[in-house]
Amino acid sequence: MVFEGLFYPGKDEQTKENFGRKESSDVELIFLWFLFGIISAVVASSKGRSGCGWMLLGFFLGPLGLILALVMPKNEEAMEKKALKSGKMKRCPYCAELIRAEAVKCRFCGADVGGGKNDSASETAT
Repeated sequence: MVFEGLFYPGKDEQTKENFGRKESSDVELIFLWFLFGIISAVVASSKGRSGCGWMLLGFFLGPLGLILALVMPKNEEAMEKKALKSGKMKRCPYCAELIRAEAVKCRFCGADVGGGKNDSASETAT
């Protein structure tokens, strides 16, 4: 039969070599797509998106998933919530913009917010 060598790779040395290359090619392709999934997850997480969801999307779509993760805009609301929850940022009581937790003066409206280290040290002294 003509296709016998394809189904039984042990019969022919050349077919054995091709069969080995096919296996390594499949493993390399799966590894590459898994890598696309990981990179998509990292990019999406840095933009405030779900890392697990984007890893699956990147794994199933490959390079297209990575391109989508790169093109997607930042989720500002999620990033603001994360910054407020971590304690690195706070809201200005006058203009409600996000400023650093250590800030003494708001960079947006110029109001004194009194959150610096010197301010807290002077409060404990009085």
